[in-house]
Amino acid sequence: MNKKTCTSYCGLDCEACDAFVATKNNDNQLKTQVAQRWSKLYKRKVEASDVHCHGCKSDGTQGIYCQTMCPIKPCCREKEIDTCAECGEFPCKDLKAVFLFCPEAETLLSKLQAS
Repeated sequence: MNKKTCTSYCGLDCEACDAFVATKNNDNQLKTQVAQRWSKLYKRKVEASDVHCHGCKSDGTQGIYCQTMCPIKPCCREKEIDTCAECGEFPCKDLKAVFLFCPEAETLLSKLQAS
């Protein structure tokens, strides 16, 4: 997976994501830890078996939030853009919500937009 593919639409670095790493390494202990965090974050029960993510730009599975609740992936695909940094509405309200829990995504996208 190259760096372009490892940067999600919203600016998250897939290679730094515990769900991606746990899936890639088939690490059940890390999947359990991710499931516990996601259960608290999403206020719904998430099992370790729900933690499968190959990155939102892959044809493989994504995390439960990214696959079922995130509005960013479908928006970028509809606009045919690689990341939100290419969008004329950058940063939209949905993206600002991502930045609240992941400020490094904002840093990455801001750098992409400037280049």
